[in-house]
Amino acid sequence: MVCIDQSFDQFLRNCFMVTQSQEPNQDTRQRLMEAALLAFADKGFDGVGVREIARKAKANPALIAYHFGSKEGLYEASLKWFAVDFFQWIQNIPSVPDKNAPNAKAVALLGLNTFINGLFDQLIASGHKKYQMSELLQKAAHKLWSQEMADPRTGLVDLFLEQVRKTADHIMACASILRPDISGLELEAVVASIQGPIFFFYRSFNFIQTLRGGAFTKDDLKKLSQYFTDFSMRGLGIPDVFFNEGA
Repeated sequence: MVCIDQSFDQFLRNCFMVTQSQEPNQDTRQRLMEAALLAFADKGFDGVGVREIARKAKANPALIAYHFGSKEGLYEASLKWFAVDFFQWIQNIPSVPDKNAPNAKAVALLGLNTFINGLFDQLIASGHKKYQMSELLQKAAHKLWSQEMADPRTGLVDLFLEQVRKTADHIMACASILRPDISGLELEAVVASIQGPIFFFYRSFNFIQTLRGGAFTKDDLKKLSQYFTDFSMRGLGIPDVFFNEGA
């Protein structure tokens, strides 16, 4: 008999007596997160249960409680896994110099160019090839990420602030050097105006290809990446001579 006030997770632990020797930990944990991303993206957090996720992962249901503590823990861990994987590319962006450094504008321009091209490349040009995840998992994760950005669950607020702040701070730091006359709300608008079109293009990518009657070639994507970069620079009001000379 199960005690009436015993938690479901604790019941699973007691019932199945999960031990580390039963299944390889990392492999099982990975399968559960993969199954969770697909299931949550398809049915939403409230529309799927732990047994269904475990069945998709071909794992013992008790292992969800063992590895993640609860369904909420699994949801958060899955999105954190995606965030760490996705945002790795940001480490390669040149650091923003002190605004008083002699070459500050040139380095800021390079930093912003590298960021825009990197984001486009990560999302679209190279796509899932740069991820540990498959393309299907990537799309599921992006769908959940977008939903959480609109209305984050309490346990995920810090995760989103940590990851999104990296990109926002980089863009604002570069923009404030290139356009020292703007600040506050205007800098925040710069972040949205640079990232927004690329994310929209990514989410509409398949439809856009259908609309144009064929897939983009590698050369097409390279030109589009440069277009988004040029568009953002013009939007910032950087003089053409400065943009062309990069000085």
